[in-house]
Amino acid sequence: MKNYLLVASFVLLSFSTIFGQKKQEDIKKLFSIMQSEKMMDAMYENLVSSFSEYAKTQFGEESGADKMEDYLKFVMEESKAMLKRFMEEDMVSIYDSYFSEKEINDLIEFYQSSTGKKFLKSSPDIMKETMDIMLTKYLPEMQSRLMEKLEEMK
Repeated sequence: MKNYLLVASFVLLSFSTIFGQKKQEDIKKLFSIMQSEKMMDAMYENLVSSFSEYAKTQFGEESGADKMEDYLKFVMEESKAMLKRFMEEDMVSIYDSYFSEKEINDLIEFYQSSTGKKFLKSSPDIMKETMDIMLTKYLPEMQSRLMEKLEEMK
């Protein structure tokens, strides 16, 4: 009887490991279909571009804006490396804890559809447009209010 339970436990554990590995492989496939790395690169390029333009309006002088642009590029490269590591080491387990295998496969199916492909293609441009609007329309307002609040607190 003990041998039977031991064998049954081993078989059950083997199946759960196999199914878990398949799910993790599916999550990696999802990331590949989502073009996560390409999206990340485009997002960072757009952020550097948007912040560089913003820096030029804030510094006025070209050398200050150039220094800020160089710094932003450094920050973005460091952030990109950290995010890539995060995607490779941690993101699979996060998706694994939030989505069932069926949901992962549904997401794969969506991102392979024409709507999903359009979403992926449009996302970097949407992000750039969003950042441009935030930096030119909303951030100056917020900075002004923050400065007013600091003055009130003196």
